[in-house]
Amino acid sequence: MASRYQISASRAKSLIEPTMTAHAADGGPMRPQFMDAKQTAEYLNMSVTWVYRDAPRLGLAAYKFGVGRNAKLQFKISDVDAWARQQRLG
Repeated sequence: MASRYQISASRAKSLIEPTMTAHAADGGPMRPQFMDAKQTAEYLNMSVTWVYRDAPRLGLAAYKFGVGRNAKLQFKISDVDAWARQQRLG
């Protein structure tokens, strides 16, 4: 018996395809919404350690995907951009 969370490949395609087709008509492939800690560090020109240790304390919100040791922190690109603009001096 299949898990209630499993769907067939054809069902997944039927759910995703309209969105992808509509977006392609708007000008191309979809831009990712999230970056992992390493990508965020590179984007901000900071260390990965800083992203894990200091960024949340300084107001950069992270999203946790997964549970336990397999959990991954992800940062929404629009949140990172907004946070960076708030850090501007003057």
